[in-house]
Amino acid sequence: MKRVTPLVAAPAAVLALAGAAMLGASPASAAPAAPAPAARAAHVCEAVAEGNEAKTADGWRALTEWNVSCTEGRTVRVEIEYGDGRTVTKEQAVAAGATWKDADVLPTARGVNSIVSFFENGEPLTHYSIVWD
Repeated sequence: MKRVTPLVAAPAAVLALAGAAMLGASPASAAPAAPAPAARAAHVCEAVAEGNEAKTADGWRALTEWNVSCTEGRTVRVEIEYGDGRTVTKEQAVAAGATWKDADVLPTARGVNSIVSFFENGEPLTHYSIVWD
């Protein structure tokens, strides 16, 4: 059994208020939040990752697979950081209206927890946490 969880970054202002509240400060006395980062270009790609199992010529193998669809042409990179210390990076030029489907096949049938990060033209797009039970 596996759990796939998209990770979402909290805005700096929310984190500042939460941190101040934990230290006993009221929102009115909390330090001002850091200025917002410069605006990024709007993303035109959507990415999904999941852990799965597949039968290969060598028997059953666990794998991390993903789909990335873009409405405009983009260079997409996926970085997978496995809990066992292994890191895999793949990059693909995805044409407008196309979908990039790929997978990283693990050396055994046992899944390894991982963080899967997607980047669109070098900018962070989304992240997934894959947890195997």
